[in-house]
Amino acid sequence: MTQSLALEKMIQKNTEQKLAAEAKKYAQIVALAGRQQDELAKRRDETANAYRLWQDSKSAVELSGNTNADGFKAVEIAAQAYSKANKVFIGLQKDILAKNGVVSDPVAAFNAAPPTAAGSR
Repeated sequence: MTQSLALEKMIQKNTEQKLAAEAKKYAQIVALAGRQQDELAKRRDETANAYRLWQDSKSAVELSGNTNADGFKAVEIAAQAYSKANKVFIGLQKDILAKNGVVSDPVAAFNAAPPTAAGSR
C-alpha cells in the first residue's frame, strides 16, 4: 500500500469517526429538545443550506478564475450568512443542553468540577 493511499484511508477513518460522534451528540440533543425539535431541525437545515451556498459560491469563483471584487463579495456574503446560521444553530443546541442541566462547554465543566484530593484536579 502506498503512503498516499494509507494516508487517505486514515483521513477517511478519522472523518467517519468524527461524523459518527457528531451524529451521536446531535441525537442526544434532539432527545432532550422536546418541543424544540422542529426548531432544531429547521436551524440545522438552514445551516446546511447556508454552508452549501457558501461552498458553491467559492467553487464558482475558483472554477471561473474570476478574480473581480463582485465574485469575492458574493463569497464573503455567503460566508457571513453561514456563520450567522451556524451561530444560531449552536446557540439553540447550547440552550437546549442548559435547560436540561447538561454542560456543553468542556472548560466550564472542568471549572465547575469540584477539586479532588489536595486541591488538585
